[in-house]
Amino acid sequence: MKLSKKNLIKIEEDVIIKKFTHSIDFYTEYFYYKEFHLLSVIPQLIDKKQNTLILKRIVGKNLYQLLNDNLSFSIMKKSLQSLAKSLSIFHLSSYCLYNNSCIIHKDTNLKNYIFINNLVYLIDFSDIEIGNPLSDIYSLFLFLCESFSIDDFKIIVKIFFDTYLKNLSIQTDNQQKILAVEIARFDNRRKLFRKSLCTNKLAIVDKNREYLKNITI
Repeated sequence: MKLSKKNLIKIEEDVIIKKFTHSIDFYTEYFYYKEFHLLSVIPQLIDKKQNTLILKRIVGKNLYQLLNDNLSFSIMKKSLQSLAKSLSIFHLSSYCLYNNSCIIHKDTNLKNYIFINNLVYLIDFSDIEIGNPLSDIYSLFLFLCESFSIDDFKIIVKIFFDTYLKNLSIQTDNQQKILAVEIARFDNRRKLFRKSLCTNKLAIVDKNREYLKNITI
């Protein structure tokens, strides 16, 4: 049994038992698993009890682990293509063209993407809300800013959007505003959890963020 920032999680051979500290988090996550249970990119909901969800266990590596495995760049590109496909499927499941919004994951911590061969599962939906899909994408990129040189990061961003936009074409009228909001949110969370970068990574992050500010989709 391990304690996350919000919940108590028990990992068994075939299932994950997730007991929620707050009822609102339980019902938020239960809603998504119930309404979108046929979606191929989320774990199967097996059962529920009071403030507890029982989910099929997905045995694989998360994106944080993959990045720390120092895999070849070609393998990372393929992995991020798979992630782009899964994230577009997730967004498309609730996308409304009229207001360019959908259910967004909101907690795009790299540990919330589980890779199994060429398939990526999204987990942890207690923070979901309605918003622009770019919020999730930019939040993900802000994590990746720390892991790639500017040249490699440009390739990653292009590959991601090329794959994502095949499944879901999104409007980008508020692109700069959305990015600014996500940068502020990302940095505030870093301060809250007292996570700081070493000096040599700061220069890389600044270059990659500047690139994000200047791209057009």
